[in-house]
Amino acid sequence: MHRVLDRQQGNQISAGLCALAIMTKAPRAGAVKTRLQPPLTPEEAADLNICFLRDIADAISRATCSVCEGLRPPEQDTIARGVGVFTPAGSEREYAGILPPDFDLILQRGDGFGERLINAADDLLHVGFKSCCLINSDSPTATADAFREATAQLQGADDRIVLGPSDDGGYYLIGMKKLYRRLFQEIDWSTERVFTQTLERAREIGLKVHILPSCFDVDDRAALQRLCDELLGESLTAAPATKKLLADTIAREGRERIWPTAESTEKALGTSASIKEMKRALVTGGAGLIGSHVADLLVREGWRVRILDNLEPNTHKRGRPAWINRDAEFVQGDVRDRATIENALSGTDIVFHQAAYGGYMPEMAKYVEVNSLGTAQMLEVIREKNFPIKKVIVASSQAVYSEGAGECPKHGLVFPRVRPVEQLQRGDWSVRCPICNEPTRSVPTPEHAPVGGETVYGLTKVDQEKLVLLWGKQVGIPTVALRYSCTYGPRQSIFNPYTGVIAIFCTRLLNSLPPVLYEDGEQTRDFSFVEDVARANLLAATTDVLDGLPVNVGSEKGVTVREIAQRVSEALGIRIAPEINGEFRPGEMRHLISGTDTIRAAGYVPQVDLPEGLGRYLDWIRSQSDVRDYFGEAAENLRNKGIVHRVGIS
Repeated sequence: MHRVLDRQQGNQISAGLCALAIMTKAPRAGAVKTRLQPPLTPEEAADLNICFLRDIADAISRATCSVCEGLRPPEQDTIARGVGVFTPAGSEREYAGILPPDFDLILQRGDGFGERLINAADDLLHVGFKSCCLINSDSPTATADAFREATAQLQGADDRIVLGPSDDGGYYLIGMKKLYRRLFQEIDWSTERVFTQTLERAREIGLKVHILPSCFDVDDRAALQRLCDELLGESLTAAPATKKLLADTIAREGRERIWPTAESTEKALGTSASIKEMKRALVTGGAGLIGSHVADLLVREGWRVRILDNLEPNTHKRGRPAWINRDAEFVQGDVRDRATIENALSGTDIVFHQAAYGGYMPEMAKYVEVNSLGTAQMLEVIREKNFPIKKVIVASSQAVYSEGAGECPKHGLVFPRVRPVEQLQRGDWSVRCPICNEPTRSVPTPEHAPVGGETVYGLTKVDQEKLVLLWGKQVGIPTVALRYSCTYGPRQSIFNPYTGVIAIFCTRLLNSLPPVLYEDGEQTRDFSFVEDVARANLLAATTDVLDGLPVNVGSEKGVTVREIAQRVSEALGIRIAPEINGEFRPGEMRHLISGTDTIRAAGYVPQVDLPEGLGRYLDWIRSQSDVRDYFGEAAENLRNKGIVHRVGIS
């Protein structure tokens, strides 16, 4: 068993040592390397993660000797020590046989990624390490030389940090002698801006930065292909455990599944046109929550991206956000302006139409103008100008459903009608079978459920998807309508009080105000992390399996709104009970869980679960300045305009 360090016990480390600490999650099938599934199975992904850990640990072991290479040094020559910073609690025994026996372990603390990094550095320095390097577990080709260089840089008298940049814009190593929390604040984690933003934080506090040779993370299919190219195609001597696993798998099964040729990759995508011909994208609404993440993903995948966004003041009160991708062309303009959309479409292959006016805002005409008419005009322009568009993906919503599917004890799967206002005024929140009027149990809603739209927003989303799908059939251009479940994550507007329940709860609690629950708070929703939704868009663009279809995008898991409020409250450490005022919004569905059989059959697998995604969002919102509550005033506005009603008042 490895020694487990405990900050409560104080100094437990020999003087002068640097911690070379791997940030690691217990390598369990289905819990690690999920972005490599497929092409790997969950079990194969876990085995690959184990090999990554072994190879990184081996490089660390060779780096801990100040005078020799490849031999375990005498204690006096040791300048660093290997550590596994692990999660979850109770998984210590799983590292036996993976990490060398002279490694220590210490438990990760915190919810989001930035918080876990801060706590890891704090704990390592607290137990007696003179310095520490936090190393990710996704870079098996990181070298002993790089780790040795990082350790040496931290031995000097002056204060500095060490950064090892990753090719994707992040870093595989950050080293320090003191804890500087600012290094981890206002960072857009999991984007290509992490490294540059960390450099900016270092400059702000006057720290010198030593930059190591770059490396690359293996966290998606393209990176796995590159790893195979380098380890198997170029006789690279790094990462022997990983190399053997890949070689053994290929020897057993052939190379097509995990190391395909370029020709077979293109064929496997099932595209109606070569992916090489589909590299120019227009992302409307590309400064928003989903659109900006779609743009980031496309840029990382090698697409040329143009963003069109009008920077709606309700969402972007401070103007153009800093997160707009620098490698994308940005055009500020409105989809309702014909000349603007015509210019934006020029030279485009694929349109990701994310622009929309959303939430429970009271401007009926604006919903129709932006969502319905804006979409219709875009389609007209494409047809009239004969633009060579190869595909259009439109952002639809779960709001197209009147109510989520239910299971009746007598009649099985049913599609309940919208609950009458008279029923809600009595405080009766139940959903009933349309045949026998008995209460139903919420079940995943398939795409063939009736759509109607019982809010103005929902109605215009029905317009959008029907317009796009019908137009696609008429003109022969593939189209897909993605019906998003509740999407959340970094960049969700902290200014818009009409949309985004997680963001609204956060801004309330951060201002010492209670979250407000409509009805009784037991409504269920399906929550999707924004990066998963971005990946769904890329999948829709690169396969023909979904062409011509409305497609649910979700987790297929229902969570009550009350539970969301509780999770946010506990994660923020602000324990204020939610407020229930007997209010409701007519037309709002009671339960909605997205049935995802269609998109899963095309290869979609959500990769970020609610605890991880919520932690990452909270990391982000904590880094934002001047988080105010806009909900209180907005709620009163909705009451005055008849969008919010109270029980017992007709």
